[in-house]
Amino acid sequence: AGFVVGSGESIIREYLPVLAYPPELLPPQDKAAHAEFAALFKPSLWRVPTENDGLKTYAHLRGDPAAEFYYKDKAMYPWLDLDLLHLQCENEKTENIRWEGFAAARYSAVLLSGKNAAKGFENKRLGEFACVTVQGGEDHPLIMDITFDLAPDVPELPRVGITAKIPACYNSIKWLGYGPHESYPDRCAGAFLGLYEDTPASLEVSYIVPQENGNRMGVRSIRLSAQNAPSGKLRDVPASITIIPAAPVHISCSRYTSENMWEALHTTDLADVSAGPDGYYFLNIDVTQRGVGTAACGPDTLEQYRVRPGVFRMRLHIWDI
Repeated sequence: AGFVVGSGESIIREYLPVLAYPPELLPPQDKAAHAEFAALFKPSLWRVPTENDGLKTYAHLRGDPAAEFYYKDKAMYPWLDLDLLHLQCENEKTENIRWEGFAAARYSAVLLSGKNAAKGFENKRLGEFACVTVQGGEDHPLIMDITFDLAPDVPELPRVGITAKIPACYNSIKWLGYGPHESYPDRCAGAFLGLYEDTPASLEVSYIVPQENGNRMGVRSIRLSAQNAPSGKLRDVPASITIIPAAPVHISCSRYTSENMWEALHTTDLADVSAGPDGYYFLNIDVTQRGVGTAACGPDTLEQYRVRPGVFRMRLHIWDI
């Protein structure tokens, strides 16, 4: 009795308004804190490969004809050749502009392969990144308008988005999107649209071999709530931060650095950076992310779930309320 045999849903119609608050109900918005929060985010094209992207425990066999199955056409090797883990920004520039009637700052940079790129891929130009930031005012939120313009000769990518080190005092994450468990473009039929809340640690999935995990897709809003927030993390840390994308995004978070996740062969090799008064975790907000497929022992993900280069845009509205 009460056992669910199956379930499904279909969105008939959706309208995604940006939350508007009457000025008399809006708490004072701290523009300095806005600038600090926006500056936390950096562009990212990397995810720690899943075992379907390629078996890192067999990476040392690359080039061995007897082990061809373990490296031929595996998604992760172009990512490693380009060293997307250590993505570089060159020709960085910040300028004051007018954006949709607002005074704004526009940061732009050329994206290059990482410092440890393989021979022949050193300083390869991957494309351009731009982020227009409008500081919050009395009647509007902080706005981050983000654009990636990725070169056509770039191989398929694991993800396109931004990442930030968030003070661990923001230990509650509430999201309106698919859940409650992780979901990816080709692995989401069992996740349903709803309002969910959990801790950063609980959003993670502890696969035996550390790898990309815990993504939530179709996210319409994110609320980070702080408890016992120490001073100095951000200027006058707000009790909560609400992020509302103009279109659904992917989110994930991790208490481990990407370097640690990539190098670790077992969960016991992971070092939690969220512990202690100076702890933090990494929050990822993605325009898109590659599917996971079954290529560890079967076919890779279908073409419609792959991320090819092109132009990607994301707009975030952020309230410190």
